[in-house]
Amino acid sequence: MAPPNFQQTRDAIVTSEFLHWEEATQKAALFCAKNQKDKDTPLVWATVNGFLDKIPAHLLCEEDYTNPDSYGWNLIHYALAHENLGQIPLSLITKNRLTTPCATDKNTPLHYGALFSLMKHLISFCPKGAVQEEGLLLKNKKGQNVLECAIQTNQLHYLPSNTLSLKVLLSLLANPTVTRTIHPEDLAWIQIEKKTQKNAALKSSFQALTSFSS
Repeated sequence: MAPPNFQQTRDAIVTSEFLHWEEATQKAALFCAKNQKDKDTPLVWATVNGFLDKIPAHLLCEEDYTNPDSYGWNLIHYALAHENLGQIPLSLITKNRLTTPCATDKNTPLHYGALFSLMKHLISFCPKGAVQEEGLLLKNKKGQNVLECAIQTNQLHYLPSNTLSLKVLLSLLANPTVTRTIHPEDLAWIQIEKKTQKNAALKSSFQALTSFSS
């Protein structure tokens, strides 16, 4: 007997009939491609549409969540892009996972969090310490780091406090792109960071930025 196809598996996941299938059938069905052209699987579909919690966790290993598909995305990317990150095991949302670049555009999940205006969602499901400065400074194919992307989309203020060192904060304030596009909420976040790092140059840079932005 042939394993269930994409449509059958998708419908079974929605109705929970999937839970009554034999384990070998479940595993085979989760990875059957929609068709030759569209490589999406029922597992990806469930992640995108918020049904991942209807799939028994013991059917999936770490690689099933983290191995990239033909588009260069893994389940963490799909879950983030569709605001379903809460269905990914917390243990998998590590610093290394957040800084792994997509093969096609070199964007990391942190980049996507900024570019898709989903940084708040991303941060809310990140373990403490998973977001660190080195990850925010990684550049994508366009040469943009996460901070620059976050400023463009008004996502900077969602970053955990004390994420940036004094050196990076100063370079951020000196960046012309920041002075042209900074949003008041992001400006307020920088001000809070400034207060935690007493430094004359930082104070001067922030005053200049505030004057420019007002």
